[in-house]
Amino acid sequence: MKATKLAILLLIISSNCFSQSKKELENQLHQAISENQKLKIENLSLKKGVDSLQNFIGKLKGQNNELAGKLANTETSIKALESKLIKQLDNENNLPQKENHLKQTPTATNTSPVFTIKNKKDISFAGKSKMVYRIILNNNTLPSELVMKNIGNQLWKDGNTKWNDFTVFIYLTGMNSTGAAYGVCNFNEKGLINFMTNKYSLYGTKWEKYAEK
Repeated sequence: MKATKLAILLLIISSNCFSQSKKELENQLHQAISENQKLKIENLSLKKGVDSLQNFIGKLKGQNNELAGKLANTETSIKALESKLIKQLDNENNLPQKENHLKQTPTATNTSPVFTIKNKKDISFAGKSKMVYRIILNNNTLPSELVMKNIGNQLWKDGNTKWNDFTVFIYLTGMNSTGAAYGVCNFNEKGLINFMTNKYSLYGTKWEKYAEK
């Protein structure tokens, strides 16, 4: 009788243990399923994010290609306009020009010659204002650098300080004003920024002997 009760008691205990183990396993299973679903959702969100990023990158590439094309077209247009303006300037240089005689005030150590303005031309383009003067000196001697700078400075101050770029090409008596100049003065809104002489422009003129010096 005692053995029977003991067996029944053991059976009850085993049954209870099995029920608890089963519940624990079920809970663990439900937890694993829940975590797996969360992972799937996170993976799906990540995939959508990657797809959105790839689409955005594709749009940026397309916009960059479009901008590059517009920039290339703009550069081509600017070059064509510049070429047209230069050609127009060259053509107008061959037309008879109205002469304008101006006399430079002598300095303490340098007497500047009378000069004639042969050509004035506005060649502004691409938002930059540019004016070009071509003048011929009425000189008997080779002018000094200071004399030519003084003449250029006078012309710049005489209503030309507004230009972003103002250039004076200086020719000596007898030189062709449509060819290379002997002196070049270049100004911006603040004043003279560059000056140069070109002795090679003297070849073929009465000033050729100075080109050898």
